[in-house]
Amino acid sequence: MKKFLLSILCLFSIISYATADEAKFDFTKPSGLTPSITDDMFTDGGSGALQYETSVTTFTSNGVTLNTTNGSTASRIWKAAKGTYDLRVYKTATMTIAAPTGSVITAIAFTGGTVNTFSANSGTVDGKNWTGSASSVVFTWADNASTQKINDITVTFSTDGSVTPDQGGEGEGEDEGETEVAFTTIAEVLAAGAGNAATKGTVVATYARGFLMSDGTGSILVFQGTSPAVTTAVGDAVNVSGTTSIYGGLLQFGNTAVVTKTGTATVSHPTATAMDGAAMDAYLEAPAIKYVEYTGTLTISGTYYNVAVEGATKSTGSIQYPKDGVVTATSGAKVKVTGYLIGVSSSKYVNTMAVKVEVIEGGEEPEEPEVPTEAKEYTVNEALAAYVDGKQIPAIVTGYIVGAMNSNGYVPEFGATTVNTNLLLSDDPEEDAVENCIIVQLPAGDIRTALNLVDHPEYFQKEIKITGSIEKYFRQAGLKNPTAYEFTDGTGIEDVIIGETATKVIFDITGRRIDHITKPGIYIVNGKKVLVK
Repeated sequence: MKKFLLSILCLFSIISYATADEAKFDFTKPSGLTPSITDDMFTDGGSGALQYETSVTTFTSNGVTLNTTNGSTASRIWKAAKGTYDLRVYKTATMTIAAPTGSVITAIAFTGGTVNTFSANSGTVDGKNWTGSASSVVFTWADNASTQKINDITVTFSTDGSVTPDQGGEGEGEDEGETEVAFTTIAEVLAAGAGNAATKGTVVATYARGFLMSDGTGSILVFQGTSPAVTTAVGDAVNVSGTTSIYGGLLQFGNTAVVTKTGTATVSHPTATAMDGAAMDAYLEAPAIKYVEYTGTLTISGTYYNVAVEGATKSTGSIQYPKDGVVTATSGAKVKVTGYLIGVSSSKYVNTMAVKVEVIEGGEEPEEPEVPTEAKEYTVNEALAAYVDGKQIPAIVTGYIVGAMNSNGYVPEFGATTVNTNLLLSDDPEEDAVENCIIVQLPAGDIRTALNLVDHPEYFQKEIKITGSIEKYFRQAGLKNPTAYEFTDGTGIEDVIIGETATKVIFDITGRRIDHITKPGIYIVNGKKVLVK
């Protein structure tokens, strides 16, 4: 009798311990999602429909995280003209659904008019339903999948991270069929190279677009983009899973990685290694995560914080995306930077996640920049330096076409791209760092048709001169409202076009619009070359 009661108590404890819980992602009511989606985040997609075009790709519900990556087209929340909403996912896209820390997912149900042709990395897929036992599930849509129109997703998971064991067999042993994320050390992630990975560690430093994590075996950067779905602080213990890639000479997680905070830990930084100019130059050839300190003169240009170190002939220190309050010095100040080196950009800049920036000698308060009223010619770097938040500066910018900016996650696509609405221009045709590029808007019409890289891949790395207005675009310096362009490789000014033609729309040879022709020269009148003697 005692054994029977004991068995009943044990069974009761198992059932109580594995209480099921549920999370729901209802895309038909986006204002109820976390983060909330509101109508002012939608932009006109044509044909009376609106499409969602911000950087939010990760949602949470009851501790469950859902993250969608782009496929043949950027994933998005869609609002139709009749006022209905759904999540749209396209062929080759992936979706990762992760349970809260210590829990496992046992069922996932999709509803929607069109949800099909997907597979999962574990468990069983039956129509629109998945069953199994895993702490995270990755769904992949086939390369022949149609547009997926998902209304909502319901996730069932065990709140304690366990699954009720099968009581039908005899003896003891491990539960079969339970799949856990295979976490490895950071050193093992680094050794494996680019690909899918999952690791645990502690946040040792942060900046406005991500954080650096360490586990004692190594350190790795987690780049989260302009709108991190999960905000971290130094000392947060985190689990990170996603795709790694090489950037700036170092392996890092990209902004589609799933980040889960699991607790807190104590952080103590190592003794900083002092770097002089020669050491900065040498770092360009062998980038690595290092905790350092260096001294130099600070130059602030828009969102760029560069530090010129005495004796450096090839390199410049770069304080990457500092959070508010980290840099209080002004341009011209001599500063001491302490922090982690996190790679190289443009074969010149030594990127630093600053922990502390101390003023040694103060600079001067920057003067309010003068905004020119007529278009001036700029290189890309000069245009970036001329940018003033909230201002519109007429400009003619010359640079190389190196890619485009994907609006989903604000991810640069260098070379081949699926984006036809903008271009990335740089002074370097081999550029691979977006901070050294200006984003050129391609409004619908003649200029988009003529210049976009999707239809004209042959324009990659071609030098061009574009007339427009330097102003904020994608939350950084851009060139908007272009009116004319000219390739500079010998094809001549006959390539110049006007985006909107009107009677006697006249530009001079520099691309400046004028009211009347007052002296001999070459002009563009209504999009055609005219020689005036």
